[in-house]
Amino acid sequence: MIPRTFIIRPFGEKRGFDFERVETDLIGPALDAFGIEDRTTLDILRSGNIRVDMFHRLLTADLVIADLSIHNANVFYELGIRHALRRQHTILIRCPADPIPFDLFTDRYLQYDCADPAAVLETLKKSIRQTLESGVVDSPVFNLLPNLKEPDAEAFITVPRGFAEAVSRVYDSKDDVETKIADLALFGSDIRTLPWETGGLRLIGRKQFKLDKGAAARVTWERIREDHEDDVEANLTLSTIYQRLGEISASEQTVERVMNAKNTTLRDRSEALALRARNAKSRWLAQWRDIADLTDRARIAVASAALMQSHTSYFDGYMLDLHYYPGINALATAVIISELAKREEGAWQNAFDEDDDATTALVPMKQCLSELPAAIRMSVESVRRASAPKRDIWGEITLADLTYLTGTSPDRVKAQYGRLVKDQHISRFEIRAMRAQIEIFASLDLLPDRTPAALEALPIQDEEKPQPHILVFTGHRVDAPGRKEARFPQEKVEVAKAEIERALDHEMAEHGAFLIGIAGAASGGDILFHEACIARAIPSIVYLALPAESFARESVNDSGDDWTMRFYALLKTRPPRVLQETQEIPTWLATKREKLTVWQRNNLWILHRGLVHGGANMTLLALWNGKAGDGPGGTEDMVSQARSSGARVVLIGKDTIFLW
Repeated sequence: MIPRTFIIRPFGEKRGFDFERVETDLIGPALDAFGIEDRTTLDILRSGNIRVDMFHRLLTADLVIADLSIHNANVFYELGIRHALRRQHTILIRCPADPIPFDLFTDRYLQYDCADPAAVLETLKKSIRQTLESGVVDSPVFNLLPNLKEPDAEAFITVPRGFAEAVSRVYDSKDDVETKIADLALFGSDIRTLPWETGGLRLIGRKQFKLDKGAAARVTWERIREDHEDDVEANLTLSTIYQRLGEISASEQTVERVMNAKNTTLRDRSEALALRARNAKSRWLAQWRDIADLTDRARIAVASAALMQSHTSYFDGYMLDLHYYPGINALATAVIISELAKREEGAWQNAFDEDDDATTALVPMKQCLSELPAAIRMSVESVRRASAPKRDIWGEITLADLTYLTGTSPDRVKAQYGRLVKDQHISRFEIRAMRAQIEIFASLDLLPDRTPAALEALPIQDEEKPQPHILVFTGHRVDAPGRKEARFPQEKVEVAKAEIERALDHEMAEHGAFLIGIAGAASGGDILFHEACIARAIPSIVYLALPAESFARESVNDSGDDWTMRFYALLKTRPPRVLQETQEIPTWLATKREKLTVWQRNNLWILHRGLVHGGANMTLLALWNGKAGDGPGGTEDMVSQARSSGARVVLIGKDTIFLW
């Protein structure tokens, strides 16, 4: 993530020193080397509330450079705020003008020549790199008060209400999951470098996680952790995501980050212990689940140290916070251990050095079986009351699991799970999770009086359809009549059509019939692409930056009546998705209005939809003249991002329409 930077300095000429030159010759080039654009206070001077904006940027900046060459009250005021509330990543520079104040006398400075600031450019670049990469505390306040707790940067600035509402609208919409994921990913691109980026990403990541799309949520939460490596929520969420993706080692490393962090609550540590237990459970399952013989499976399962490790971590997690999730899993593992140890007594005893040790190890299991059920019911009731009137679905699932683990009536087990399955608020993911737990017992032939009834009530979910291969089209519009400099002339339309059709035929041969096309609907390549998809019965989705009439005025009509008729004919068979009602950028992106257009946002929107299933499942067809300059979301940017994501890029018109 490119760091956000704030510069504390005098402006203009002060006492014969040109501080604008210091920025243009020294600070600016040094930041350019790191790709840092958000860097100064000049835009704050142009905004409405100078003090509020200054505080926001000063306290959320990843890096601050302060020029203390002269005794400037504003400079010392802002530096004092930074030192008081942020523990690190502040660089002090000066030319030998005024003497250093006593309170800052022992601090380290990068000194430059007032007449030739650029002479220390390389030194400043090294200092920036070292400051960003090191964990050294450079605030004298935090150095003198080592137990002082640094406030969370997100406490200094709130996420705009409009953005939060936009995220919720996407999540609550009736669109399919892939579409929601792409829309949320666009928002993630929108807010890069904004002061409230981390808070905004948090909202996006939570929704992506709830949508059960681990890969998309992973990207978001890893972006947060790039800047905040000890962020507890990011690490806990990533640990779960890594588990679901089968990356157990990465999940365990992330759990350890939480356990070693200083700012964790009991709930955080409880959840971390439950995640550690789930990882041990995954290792345990891997040891026996592929063994064909039931007796061999059971003997390996009961003798595994990973099973006891899982139980212990679940139980410890429950005792820390008394939340029902680790509690019900501690009970489930206690049932498994008790039942298997009784049935496979020899294998259980052989797992210990002495028979007495094997007997002693079962004592806490019996205690769990007798005491945990009532405690778990109380835990569920406690959460239910705390969350009312909102339903606690997982609490209801826990009560059904409790009936299964402790009851004797198959009919009651079947009825409780059955009611949950019929509930329209229960998701496929939750049903799969319930069934996966019961299938462990079935694989080991445990609780045979209740397990068949539970499985009967929890139907096998339909297998998810294979992921389609996405064909994203991007490229230039056909030239309007009278265009001064030809780029994609009308006489080359048939050439472009033939090349697009050839590319589609190749993709069909390569990936079969399960393809989806995605593109805008501008005159020229976009419309040609959709028409070629229709002719081949390839489903395609039209993404419009603006409503149809507004879009046509901007990107279709000036190419001639034929293109306008083709545009509206296309929309009759391909109802479009529309990004914005007007060209005005959303209010929560107000600071980017000079750099970001609705057309760039639309291209990024299309790209994110194409990458929903990963780069390996996307081909970008680019009708492009090879020239740069469109900026974020332009054709060059889309080609670059597609390639970096592992997508295949097919250049259309190279050396036939455009001369490279």
